[in-house]
Amino acid sequence: MPKVPIAKFPMEEKTLLVNEPLANGAVRTWSTPFPVGKGAGETWERIRLAISVTLGGGVQTFPVEAGVYNFIRNVRLETSDGETICDCPGTALYLLNWWMEHHNPWHTPVAAAAARYDAVLDIPLGFSNLRKPEDGYLDSGAYSALYLTLQTGAYAAGGVHGDLGVSNAAGTQVATFNLSVIRTKAGMFNNEVVKPKYIPYIKYIGSRVPSNTNQRFDLERADDLALFGFVLANGTVARNPFDHVVAATGLTAEADGITDVTMGDNIFPNIVDRKSLLAFRNERHRDMNENFPFAIPVVPNIPTVSLVGKYWHNFVPDGSIYGAYPTGGHSESYITYNGGGAGTNQVDCLVWGFRKKRRSY
Repeated sequence: MPKVPIAKFPMEEKTLLVNEPLANGAVRTWSTPFPVGKGAGETWERIRLAISVTLGGGVQTFPVEAGVYNFIRNVRLETSDGETICDCPGTALYLLNWWMEHHNPWHTPVAAAAARYDAVLDIPLGFSNLRKPEDGYLDSGAYSALYLTLQTGAYAAGGVHGDLGVSNAAGTQVATFNLSVIRTKAGMFNNEVVKPKYIPYIKYIGSRVPSNTNQRFDLERADDLALFGFVLANGTVARNPFDHVVAATGLTAEADGITDVTMGDNIFPNIVDRKSLLAFRNERHRDMNENFPFAIPVVPNIPTVSLVGKYWHNFVPDGSIYGAYPTGGHSESYITYNGGGAGTNQVDCLVWGFRKKRRSY
């Protein structure tokens, strides 16, 4: 076997938690499972949550296929240096996973049956669309702690909308998750080539309800922040942020109500200049492994969730971080859109990029 340079090592997956309980309607933080600190000598490519929800007794009469992702209301990952890597709903992270990996993340669609439903959700640390994703990997030896905070939703019965759908009968729900890290041992070497260069940034900006008013999202402006891309999600009768997934009953649905999107700042107002729905549809087909313009075919364990209502833009199609949009030096930076559909519709916004590390090592 040829000698492997020190910049590359095999990817390992290390499981940190197994069958960890997730209570309904709770906010909980985990820190102790993460093997970090001086001498850890690892670089992490992603943190993986494998979530299971088991329904017993009553069934979801009107299920939401991607409901397990809805159940994870928010995912927040912070470092001991006060850096926030990820802060967004589970459904937003699900969409980012889809875009990064070019296929729908694996999960068993929630159905009208008492059963176990699973979903895999990754917090990406190295963005796969970049030429050198490892520049964003996490150096586990650089921090004294990591903090993962999950906010969970609820199972609802008696005709009340819950995260998994609507159930007209009493039932039980048990939710757990496994936590793992995908890593390499490159960090054990004090070599500039293998050390991460920046901190990933994944941020939920907010919602506009009704979608046809206040059609603007103001972005964070900071000298140490640059953006790789953004996604808007347009849907009807959304219960949670990014909850725009087709349910069998039509309780929620995607909607292509946005006609065009503009992104800019006070200096360059039209960096993205009224990008049209047709342009977004073309990119869905190209970037998301979508075999048909509006919906994917039915295959085992992959739901028929379509990409209608998803508006993506990538600032770095060539994979170079130097093409990222710098947010500093502006008095304003924003995303605006036209349309959005009926007054009851909703538009959500997620951005991702990178920022400078708080300190160097």
